[in-house]
Amino acid sequence: MKKLVFLLTIVLIAGFAACKSNPKSDKKGEAKTDCLIGTWGHVENGFEMTFTFNEDKTGQEVYSASDVRHFTWTYKEGNPTIIYEGETTEWSFGLDCTAKELKVMGIAYTKK
Repeated sequence: MKKLVFLLTIVLIAGFAACKSNPKSDKKGEAKTDCLIGTWGHVENGFEMTFTFNEDKTGQEVYSASDVRHFTWTYKEGNPTIIYEGETTEWSFGLDCTAKELKVMGIAYTKK
């Protein structure tokens, strides 16, 4: 009986330890999110293209006043990932918070 109680105690302790969140990894994700929030721009042929990421996980891509695409965003495998309104395809981007650079299909956008 004592062995059974001991084993159950060990299992419970191990279970609680496994469920404990890792504050260090949570803060890293928060830092990347903080870095991403805002507007990122790139100028090509005299036109500025922008991506705006909002705190509520929405955003927009603007190529011109008449070409605005809305999206929702999240992080997958450490990279910002967007899904445009009315679509199901996910697009992942590279993000370098230190360089303040967002890589979208080989194009570097810088934070404004």
